[in-house]
Amino acid sequence: RSLEGVVERATMPKNEPNLALLAQLLTLALCAQPLIRSPTDDPTVPPVSTTLMQTFFPLLADAILERQMADSDDEEEVSAPNPQLVTLMQTDPVIRKIALTYILVRLGGGGI
Repeated sequence: RSLEGVVERATMPKNEPNLALLAQLLTLALCAQPLIRSPTDDPTVPPVSTTLMQTFFPLLADAILERQMADSDDEEEVSAPNPQLVTLMQTDPVIRKIALTYILVRLGGGGI
């Protein structure tokens, strides 16, 4: 919803504080289990990926905007997924989690 709000306001996703906070929390959540399993004297949480904030969020915002425009056109034309989005999903677990969550929300809402 945060990213959809960014799309509606026509702002840049990488500058959205709520998205940055959500990205930090998700990064922490995904690395928490290994940190707990292998405790160290100085546990370090990896920083939020710059790829997530500067590349993935803008690409996903473009995909959301494109889908909204296609929904309003009443045409059933389905476009192929952006290859860069697919590559990012394959390489980064945080990006994969966000993208799959978006897909599941769209499926649940009957949007796909």
